[in-house]
Amino acid sequence: MIWRVMCMFNKRVNNLQTFYLKENSTIPDKARNVFLDLVALDEIPANKVVQVFKRIAGVFDIRVEGDVSRRSIGWIAKEEKAGTHQNCNL
Repeated sequence: MIWRVMCMFNKRVNNLQTFYLKENSTIPDKARNVFLDLVALDEIPANKVVQVFKRIAGVFDIRVEGDVSRRSIGWIAKEEKAGTHQNCNL
C-alpha cells in the first residue's frame, strides 16, 4: 500500500510542468503580462502579485520556480505605462 502511494506521488511530481519566473535573470514577457494584468485589477497589490501567480499556477499543477521582487513588479508597471517595454509576444 505505501509503495503504491509513493509511486502515485512520484508520478504526480514528475508530471508537473515548471514555469520559470526568470530566464537568464530576465523576467519573460509571459510573466510580465500576467503581472501587469494582476496589478491592473486594483485588488492585488504589487507586493502580492507573485504570491497570487504562484497560487493560481498551483491550482493547474504548474510548479513555479524563482521569485520576482516587488521593486521589479513596480518597474514592469512603470515601463508599461511609459511604453518603453517592447513586447514581442503580441
